[in-house]
This record gives sequence, structure tokens and C-alpha cells, in this order.
Amino acid sequence: MSIPNVYGLPNISSKLLSQLAEDTIAYCLVNGAIIVTDPIHHTAHHVPLTLLPTPMPKHCYDEVWTLQPILNRLIDAVSQDVDFLTQTLSSVSLTDDFTRRLVELMHSIHKEGKQQVVRLGLHRMDYMLHSPSDPSLPLVPLQVEMNTIAASLPGITTKMDQLRAFLMPRYFPELMANNNYQLLQPSPLTHFASVMNQAVQLFKQHHHNNSSNEVYVLFVVQPKEFNIGDQRSIEFALFNNHGVRVIRRTLAEIDETATVNENGDIVIDGLTIGLVYFRAGYVPRDFPSEQQWNALSKLERSTAVKCPSVNYHLAGTKKIQQELAKKHILQRYLKDDALVGRVSRHFAGLWGLDKDDEETQAIINKAMNDPSEYVLKPCREGGGNNLWGEDLVKALKSSSLVERSVYILMERIRPPSFQALLMKKGEYSQSECIYEMGIFGAMLSDGSHTLYNDACGHLLRTKLKDSNEGGLASGFAVLDTPLLFTT
Repeated sequence: MSIPNVYGLPNISSKLLSQLAEDTIAYCLVNGAIIVTDPIHHTAHHVPLTLLPTPMPKHCYDEVWTLQPILNRLIDAVSQDVDFLTQTLSSVSLTDDFTRRLVELMHSIHKEGKQQVVRLGLHRMDYMLHSPSDPSLPLVPLQVEMNTIAASLPGITTKMDQLRAFLMPRYFPELMANNNYQLLQPSPLTHFASVMNQAVQLFKQHHHNNSSNEVYVLFVVQPKEFNIGDQRSIEFALFNNHGVRVIRRTLAEIDETATVNENGDIVIDGLTIGLVYFRAGYVPRDFPSEQQWNALSKLERSTAVKCPSVNYHLAGTKKIQQELAKKHILQRYLKDDALVGRVSRHFAGLWGLDKDDEETQAIINKAMNDPSEYVLKPCREGGGNNLWGEDLVKALKSSSLVERSVYILMERIRPPSFQALLMKKGEYSQSECIYEMGIFGAMLSDGSHTLYNDACGHLLRTKLKDSNEGGLASGFAVLDTPLLFTT
């Protein structure tokens, strides 16, 4: 199955495209769909994006959308299983100091009995459409990764959906009048802000007897943050829709100014924090000194709701993803054969490399003999860390058992390609591309009951066909919007 060329590229009026590009840039700048280029002088440009939304089979979208609440529940259950997290990540912890310290922090909190009662997960599960070898078979969404910390772009992608809803009927009215094509506006921004507010109210209920005293949301951010268009959108939605105020601090600033009072509340500059929302702390470079680790320890030990807690953070690592691809592990948490079947259908082949046995050596040999069919993925977030082709072969040949344990081996997904117009810094060009789709999800629990569990929105990122990475922040991809179609 292929992606249809509904716009007739390249045979489309250059005058129409130029006007569309001008209107697109204007909409982005007026509505905050921006990337900061200089945080000191406050300069910015429009987010990199496709000039036109890209067709996507509706059945693929519907499959992963309805799967999201199941995955939310799965991640929540895994996050509470300290023994499973510890055992699964033990091999990674041997050589990865970052993972080791997170595991040690989780253990310390568990021993102290300070586990988080109110649990908030704001997730994004990323997929690519896989083309079966038999072209008559339908495309299948296969999971690329699970994001349980700093699942970014709910704000910007909401603006992207609004942009398409505004421009597409004006430029392509006949296409938009065709019932076989559909643009959606699920607004993950609204959902994220709503469930974050619910978490704040739960904090007040559990720790302050529903006091009228104001509590704040703390955004943990990186120094000189470039993605403020997305982050500030959530901040503004929290206040405009719910009257909840936000403060933004780096980990270093938190260490310098945060205190924990006699009730266990985290207090910064006299402000009580009810919810800590991490948009930093997911890569080793966020911890250049002990100062940042001290800040994280303060936050994790406080009464504030953490999004995510260290347990949730670890539950989203690639090593955990690899273990969850095993049906007997899924069965442990989902306890339903039908649900296990639905979830496992969307995993690509995943293999751990932390054992010295015939099965592991066989898959290593297979990958070295045909590296184009695999990708080697470290237990890392942030993009740009995967190994492909000859780099994959070199790593597998030279790594010891302990060294290769920080990686998982993944079957390469083969998505269909299509023609797209990619626009960066006001200029657009046509290229052969592929896309990666994310589904946002949120889950809130008070420790006894699930209070919210649903899919919240989508994120579509398009990149050049031969690009091996897919991150927007790392410069590999541009934002897109799914134009759902039925056949």
C-alpha cells in the first residue's frame, strides 16, 4: 500500500504554493508556532514544517489511537514494579552511569517509603508505518519508542492542526469536501493542561486539605531553552483555562533556591509547588555536576506530583520497551490475552544483547551480515544516538558483553515514501520523504483509582527518506499533519 499523491505534486501551481507559504509563515508567527533562534535576544522563526498535510490511512491512525489507553495503563503498572525495573536495567546500569543513578534514586525513595501516591503520566508513543513484503497487505504501525519524560510538542502540534484547518479549505476546498479525507483537531494542549490541573487539585486535596492557598506548577527546563513556543503554550493554557500559575527553573536554579518544608513540600522563592513537570533531565548533559542531581533528589523526595516520577522515567527506556515486546511480560501486566495480542502486534523485532548465549550470538551475526535490516539503539533519549550500517557492525564487533548491554537491537521498519514540500526558514523544496507518527496519552491516578486515561492527540514528523533520525529539536525532521483517508 502506498501514500497517495492527492495534491498532484509536482504539477501544482507555483503561484498557489508561494501564497500558501506566505500565509503559513504568517499564521505560525502570529499564533506562536515558533522555534527560538536566539533566546538572549528573543529572536525566532516559524517551526520547520511541511507546506501541506500528508495523507495517512485512517485504519492505521485508529489502531494506535485506540491502543493508547492500554499503553498508558501498561506504563503505569510497570512503573510500580521496582523489582522488574531494577532487574531489567541491571545490565545497562553496569556501564551507563546516568541510568545507574536514576535506578539508585528510585531505590532510595522506595526504601524511604516516599513513593508518589498521585501518579501523572504524560506520554507519547511513536510509530512508523511498516510496508509488508507482500504489497497487497495493509500497512502496519510499528512502535519506534515510548516517551514517558518530556513528551514534547503538544502545544505546537495543536497549533499545526489549527493551521491546517484554517488554510486547507481555502486552498483545497474540493479535497476538504471529499468525505474520504479528514483533518482532525484533538488538541493535546487542552488535554495536557486539563489533566495537569487535576493533578494540582489532587495535591491540594491530599496534602493541604483543599486549602485555598495557591500552589504552583514547576516547569524544569534546560538553560537557554529553544522550544519555548511549545512549553509556553502549556503554561498559558494552564492559567487561561484553570487559573494555575507556572514558574520555570533549571535544575541548577532549583538546587540553589528550593527548600523542603516540614510537611515535605517543595518551596521555591516562597511558592509551594504542587506539580513538577520535567522538560529537562532526560539526557546526561542535563546533569553536568552534582548540583543537578541534588535538585532532582529534592524534587523526587518532595510531596509534589512529579511528571514523570523517576519510576515513570525508567519505565520508558528502550531496554524496558525491548522486554515489553515479550508476550509473557505483557501478560504479567495486562492479564488479558486479547490485549496482549493487540499490543504485541505493533512491536517490531526487538532483542536484548546482555546475554552470552546462542540465541543472542545468532541475532548479532544476522545483524552484522545484513546491517541494513537493523538499527542499534542505546538506552538514551534526545535523538542522534542510534547506530546504522557499518557503524552498527563496528559497534557489535568491538563491544564486550558488558559494553553492548547498553544497546538493544531493533528490526528496521520499512515505511512507504512520498513526495512532500518541506519548509524551513521561509524556503520550501520538494523531497522524497517518510514520516513518524506519535500519539499523546495521559493517565492520572490517586493511588487507588484511575481518574483519567485516554489518548490526547497526535504528532506527525516528516523527514527525508534516507534520514536515519527523526527528532525535530535535533534538526532531522519537520512538523506535519495527518490527512486521514479511507480507501
